[in-house]
Amino acid sequence: MLAPVFGVRSATWPGAVAVAAGLPAMAGLGIVATASVALGERNLSPFPKPKEEAALVEHGIFSIVRHPIYGGVSLSSMRSAWPSRE
Repeated sequence: MLAPVFGVRSATWPGAVAVAAGLPAMAGLGIVATASVALGERNLSPFPKPKEEAALVEHGIFSIVRHPIYGGVSLSSMRSAWPSRE
């Protein structure tokens, strides 16, 4: 919608390639959602400093990765690095 305003062109890919390009984005969003649920309302904060009543979470995805939300956001942003066909 805003692409023509900023001079950005959108690439049209065949179906399989477009799906493959979207898989990292979907996986990243899934990781972010899973980590947010594992943190719970008590620990989830938009700020880097933990809440005073927060506890260290060591279950769920946090038992595998220490910072899954950062990883999920990074994985989701990989779609924007996909090359265009122009």
